[in-house]
Amino acid sequence: MKSKLGISVGLFAAIIYAATLFGGVFTPVVIAGYVLLAEENAYLKKTAVRALFLSIVFSILPLLVGFIPGVFGWFTSLINSFRDYEDKIYLDGLNGIFSAIKQLVYLAEYVVFLVLFATSFSGKEVKVPVVDDIIDKHMN
Repeated sequence: MKSKLGISVGLFAAIIYAATLFGGVFTPVVIAGYVLLAEENAYLKKTAVRALFLSIVFSILPLLVGFIPGVFGWFTSLINSFRDYEDKIYLDGLNGIFSAIKQLVYLAEYVVFLVLFATSFSGKEVKVPVVDDIIDKHMN
């Protein structure tokens, strides 16, 4: 099956995933907009929405993970302001732990997009559990 651009649907889906992974924030928005407005293939539409949704999720997750040590730091500073010097709480290793978690999120992003990229050539759909449930609920 061909898209309106004249390339196969599987190749176009692979381009969507590759552009989302390597193209920054603006690229998936433009591609999803084109696919939703101009293309008629349901597989391509779902692929574009999935790529955009995953791009948003993988952009927000590191922010949330990076926010957690700040909250803990603020909370321990508040507690330490009422304690003696000897009884103060220190969470020195917390930043390192959450930095490692952020790196795992970045790695997961690459793995997910590379798996979706590799399987999209054949036109097969890899189900991303929570994401596909949300997309199926709102696209039908």
